[in-house]
Amino acid sequence: MNHLLFFIGTDCPHCEIMKQLLDRLEHDLGISVITHDVWKDEQSYRILKNYTKGHDCDGIPVFINTQTNVILCGEISYKQLKSWAMGGNVIQ
Repeated sequence: MNHLLFFIGTDCPHCEIMKQLLDRLEHDLGISVITHDVWKDEQSYRILKNYTKGHDCDGIPVFINTQTNVILCGEISYKQLKSWAMGGNVIQ
């Protein structure tokens, strides 16, 4: 089961920027991240809300590592994204 999740919205400019970094990360590390479009799929929205309950994360994009329970919100650096994917400490 893949433990790396990426929540976006169609035509979200911040999501598009992060998608480019995510594509690079997947290529560099040979991993895959599951993408959920919360604007087109109500179930994806419910999954996002379930994971972010009690977390200060009101918008998208959102990155969730379900093994480490690290949630990152908004635009982040490639270094932060890589640390998140590898299960390291991430300072946002």
